[in-house]
Amino acid sequence: MRLAPPVVTSTERVAVTDHEVAGIKIKKGTFMAVCHVANLLDDRFFENAASFDPERWVRDFTTAKTMKEHPSVYIPFAMGARQCIGQRFAMNEARVVLTAFLRMYDYKLADDDYKIEFTQRFLREPVDPIVYKMEVKSK
Repeated sequence: MRLAPPVVTSTERVAVTDHEVAGIKIKKGTFMAVCHVANLLDDRFFENAASFDPERWVRDFTTAKTMKEHPSVYIPFAMGARQCIGQRFAMNEARVVLTAFLRMYDYKLADDDYKIEFTQRFLREPVDPIVYKMEVKSK
């Protein structure tokens, strides 16, 4: 979900007063939007940010440090008062399905040289299909 979130989200707000952020003057009534995907692909926050590396979450000190110093850099379900009400259900459901899948199958990419490229429609999706070889695990 970090590298290719299903929906490219942003946080939109209208400034209710004049103020300054990081040296930028913002006038009352200005529409502002923050695109969270930009942070997810930024090497300042994630080493080799554009590469798919799911193990970064369990072994990478840099990722842990980033998440501690910048807790809102990765917010797949938003946060605060407007956070997704289905977050806990979705995370538990993902754990159950993934566990069942990993117990049943061995899998790998059908093409060892496959390089993923994305296109943006309403959802972010691969340009070319991702084809896997799956085999039922022997017992």
